[in-house]
Amino acid sequence: MQLFQINNNFPEADFWLINKSSIAQIGKPVKEYRSCLTGIKCNEQLILPSFGFYACLHLYQTGIWRGYGRSCINLVSLRIKDIRNVLNNYFVIQRR
Repeated sequence: MQLFQINNNFPEADFWLINKSSIAQIGKPVKEYRSCLTGIKCNEQLILPSFGFYACLHLYQTGIWRGYGRSCINLVSLRIKDIRNVLNNYFVIQRR
């Protein structure tokens, strides 16, 4: 069973991550939809959307996304694959 549904241009998501920005803003969760962001929808049978949002805020504040930013210029981006891996690993570890 999937914990999250993660897609770009995903207006039905519970919250979104900034996936293209400066290294300081990369991975920051926001509650306003914009088509350029990566949307995250929580499987509500397993994770409440508000908990998912604040867990992502915690990950952002610890700076975990900085290591996943891809680019050789000032504008970095996150891959959906990396977002999935980080979130799944984080929540599997937390559930033990």
